[in-house]
Amino acid sequence: MHTRHLRLTLKFLQNVLPEMIAGVPIFNENRPIIFQNDGCPAHWRLIVREYLNNEFLDWEGRPIPWPPRSPDFKPLDFYVWGRAKELVYATEAQNVEDLCERIETAFQKIQQEMLLSTTTVEIRRRCRACIANGGRQFEQLL
Repeated sequence: MHTRHLRLTLKFLQNVLPEMIAGVPIFNENRPIIFQNDGCPAHWRLIVREYLNNEFLDWEGRPIPWPPRSPDFKPLDFYVWGRAKELVYATEAQNVEDLCERIETAFQKIQQEMLLSTTTVEIRRRCRACIANGGRQFEQLL
């Protein structure tokens, strides 16, 4: 088990997720929701499940299989990789050192953008689209 990944998972659940979902209308309507976590071992460690047990009284405490071609809410899928390619390959790299420097610079910029709530805004937009479409495929509506 990668300890850093476990710490990041807990940090996300404790500090980032509550802020991200604060503006999602469904939480104000007292309706059930599904927080879909993938099968990564760090996401299902005892310490993570204990936190979820304490924070969310009605959660089922078991992995739900990730359906194929499901709409993604993961910033790595909808934001980070595309943005990294956009920044790194804006112009042709001159050599390997140039490429490595561009990659480092790109991820520093992406980290700053994410700290500035870029992905939070996008996740909220995606949540609203998913809710508006009754939980069905929604990416064509974005």
